[in-house]
Amino acid sequence: MRMRRITAILLMLLLMNKVSNARAFFGYDFSGQNQEDRSSAMQFRFEIENQYHVSVLMGEECLEVPTSGFELQIIPQGSSLFHWLYVGEDQYTEALKSLNSALSAYPEGFFRNFKSAAGDTRLQFLVGDRIIRNGQSYGAMTASDTAGHSSVFLAANATNPEASVHHALWHVIEARILFKAPMALKEWTNLNPEGFAYEEEESVLPGTDEDPAGWFVNEEAKQNEKEDRAAVFEAYMTKDDAWWDERPHLQAKLKFLLLRIQGAFKACP
Repeated sequence: MRMRRITAILLMLLLMNKVSNARAFFGYDFSGQNQEDRSSAMQFRFEIENQYHVSVLMGEECLEVPTSGFELQIIPQGSSLFHWLYVGEDQYTEALKSLNSALSAYPEGFFRNFKSAAGDTRLQFLVGDRIIRNGQSYGAMTASDTAGHSSVFLAANATNPEASVHHALWHVIEARILFKAPMALKEWTNLNPEGFAYEEEESVLPGTDEDPAGWFVNEEAKQNEKEDRAAVFEAYMTKDDAWWDERPHLQAKLKFLLLRIQGAFKACP
């Protein structure tokens, strides 16, 4: 019986053109393939850093950067079938391609706003395998430190990585807006329906259905003001005009955000 199961596993992997992963299951080290992927990822990393004036860390490099209420999990690349099932051999490269595509949507020079007066980069992207908070998987998370550095953590297994980047970047953008003008977002709740109150609890999972009434991008946005604004900004960066034309309430929220961005940034999305 045991031999039949092993044979079935091998046949499945062969049919999927994943012979290397079958070898990994039995302890075969295919670090050569892994090195090739890491080399490709490093190339994208340097291109992103040079073009957008940000810092990029990958894998175990991220472990020394503090998180905030979540865990960035790093699985040794190419070490087991477990890694293939949850991430894949070339997912770091694919994650960086998605990051590059997302950042390219912002105006030239936009990310220079996050440099210090001395020219140091204060915005960094950290790519790991998975992000877990309260037992749930997320595509991206953010954290900051007392030195003014903002960190965007990205999961290589994110289902919609570009949207996750935009969503997380809003939280970084918002922090800068409030740093420059602490009361800039005070009137946000006036854009919600009369009598509405945020839930203030993480009772809704990411990627939930849209709000049929059109006041919110999705049910998740009803949790708190920060998630509401992040959802609007993410939609701005990912939805087409036809989607926006049907949502006048969200258009008002978007206009509110864009005016605040223009007041805090030299180049605006």
